[in-house]
Amino acid sequence: MSQKLLIKIIVGLIFLTVIGTPFFYFPWGVYPYVLAKQLMFQSLVEVIFFLWVALALSFPKYRPRLTPLTLCGGIFLAVLLLVSVTGVDSWQSLWSTYERGIGTVAFFHLAALALVISSLYQEIPRRKLLYASLGTSLLIDVLALIQLWVPQLLLIENPGTRPGATFGNPTFMTGYLMFNIFIGMYFLLDTLKRTRERGALRGQIPLISFLVTAIIANVSIVFLAQTRGDIIALAVGVITLLGLFYVRPPEFLPSPFNARKLYAISLFAIVCLAAVFALTLKNNFWKNIPGFSRFQSVSFSLDNRSVAPRLFALKAAWQGFLEKPLSGWGPENFDVVFDRHYDPRSLEYSYKETQFDKPHNVILEYLDSGGILLLLAFMVFLGAAMYEVLRIPDVLWRSMFIASIAAYVAGKVFIFETIGPLFMLYLFFGLADGAFRNRQKSPLDAQTRKEAYGSSSLGPLVGVFAVIAGLIVYVVNIQSLTVSYYHYKAFQNFLHQDIEAGISNFKKGLSLWSPYLWNFKRDYAIAVAGQYFNRPGTVSNEDAILAIQSMEEVRDEHPSGAFNHYALVNMYNEVSAIDPQYFISAAESEAKVALQKSPGRQVVYFYLAKTRTLNGDYPGALAILKTALEEDPKVPDAHFYYGLVSFANKEQDIGYREIKTAIAMGRQWVTFYEPRVVAGYFADSGHLQEALGLYETAFAMAPDDLETEIKLGAAYFFVGNNTLAKKYLSDAARKFDFKKSPSYQEFKPILDKLGVGGQEKLDIK
Repeated sequence: MSQKLLIKIIVGLIFLTVIGTPFFYFPWGVYPYVLAKQLMFQSLVEVIFFLWVALALSFPKYRPRLTPLTLCGGIFLAVLLLVSVTGVDSWQSLWSTYERGIGTVAFFHLAALALVISSLYQEIPRRKLLYASLGTSLLIDVLALIQLWVPQLLLIENPGTRPGATFGNPTFMTGYLMFNIFIGMYFLLDTLKRTRERGALRGQIPLISFLVTAIIANVSIVFLAQTRGDIIALAVGVITLLGLFYVRPPEFLPSPFNARKLYAISLFAIVCLAAVFALTLKNNFWKNIPGFSRFQSVSFSLDNRSVAPRLFALKAAWQGFLEKPLSGWGPENFDVVFDRHYDPRSLEYSYKETQFDKPHNVILEYLDSGGILLLLAFMVFLGAAMYEVLRIPDVLWRSMFIASIAAYVAGKVFIFETIGPLFMLYLFFGLADGAFRNRQKSPLDAQTRKEAYGSSSLGPLVGVFAVIAGLIVYVVNIQSLTVSYYHYKAFQNFLHQDIEAGISNFKKGLSLWSPYLWNFKRDYAIAVAGQYFNRPGTVSNEDAILAIQSMEEVRDEHPSGAFNHYALVNMYNEVSAIDPQYFISAAESEAKVALQKSPGRQVVYFYLAKTRTLNGDYPGALAILKTALEEDPKVPDAHFYYGLVSFANKEQDIGYREIKTAIAMGRQWVTFYEPRVVAGYFADSGHLQEALGLYETAFAMAPDDLETEIKLGAAYFFVGNNTLAKKYLSDAARKFDFKKSPSYQEFKPILDKLGVGGQEKLDIK
């Protein structure tokens, strides 16, 4: 293989990375947007990097140079690696989780891409590369727009009024679009500059039209996605750009665009508009403007359901930093910090808000990940990028780069790192470092290129490194995607109650290695144990025990997180019928560990109370639930479970009061079992009419459940509605032989009075 061909292959793969990473998603796997995108990016970068290594070993001109950015970037990566291996969960720090994928390994991939781009700066058609990125962003905009009318365009899901296109999450998408907005602005102004110099406007009209369209589309989708943090970030970027133009106006533009006065007026106008918006925020006018309408719900009150949980997370992040201010807890370990400083008020909002793996603020995330040491390393890294950019001759590119970084930093005050924005950031880093390295040189002329492209063969060396790259791609990325595929199939099997096939697919996936195997093990274990409990007889004891053992492996591999412990408490409860003495004891022990790691977490109390009820210790369960109520009496579930156990403990008045309180507080039914069980308790305590309503609710949620149908018929009988009682019991009798029921003697007088043939054997079809 010749040098020229190898460079063409590397450059082609860089283009594929720029175009393919934003587009790629895998609808037949779990986390189809995030995990798949990350695995594709890593695969491409691994091939690019090892091919470049072969090139650099043979031709010194393509080897990295010690520049401010490479030096500071190396320091940042070294510190990142150090705090990863010394953190509370080094494996999670290195690889992150399959929901995020942005661990230390991902940052090394990002840096590798930037390094290759810098080293091959003069070989890469940089304008075409950035145009490829801009064109890709425009197609992403089109997909996002179509999603508003065709919600199931990409997956069988409804993104609602906030499309995310191939990124899934609208916030992840808009962070990526942000960089492309400034790329579009750069090319538009650069085109106007070239047009003014050459005087050929007519020939540039198609290009100018494309650039204007791309900018408008990207900005529009940022607002349609209604991501408040990125709207603020865009404003910060634009203000930064206007400020830079005020300091040094673009002289190539016609008047008045080349005068400082215009940019001063623009900045003043933005300030005035922001003030007007703030003063009229609650006005109905803003409700009709996408993006702006979401700011109306912003407040720092704990009554704000979207803001309050994040305030709890930010508070936990700050407390975590104070505990370990120098070295932190390790990247991607914020869940441990959040667990330690869990605020019981989180459950007032939802169970989802009781699990945070990110503080939603990059500064605090760096402080928690690696303390002051890591944050300083990151700031020096950014500072080095700024230092190099300020020494690039292209003033316009300089301004756009600084504005992009300002927007990026502003956006990260409200969100965490994701592959889209990070990928664009490191693309910019690579271009900035390449421009800095070559700022004193002209592009290679024809003679120099002829000399540079030697005829020596690189075949053997390229072959060796291609094999290395291929092995890494297969073992890490392709196998991870394959596991994801098998687990997707398994979940689909479980959804359609083809449990045997589902367990088989789970096991096929778990037979492969993946850095995220512990995530997949946990999903498998939770699914199988839940099925064993909720659908008795569909999962064998052997499969249930294997699932438990799998979860125990996860706990042992990652003992720092509280979730792995309290999830296991619930699973022990679910399979306790297999060996009550062992599993009840194990649940008790695991709950103690979980509460040590996350004090005050109500869900642990709920699971532990269930453990006590399995052992017949209702007073003990009530004492535990009382503790949960004391943590925060505004949590509906605390009242609900206290009421259920009170009924079981024959305290009917207390049970009725507590469950009514939970319902009044907005507690929703999770499964049809809940209203059915509560209906039984209400009926036994004399609240027949309310019991009937609950049976109706349960039957509406599960119209195929025979037991619910029978109980609904009996409830109608006891309230005197024999017509509906006969209807439901007759329907049940067509599917079920009442005579074989243990409760037949209780039902026989009802069946006789209604004239329902429940004494003879009926076909079950």
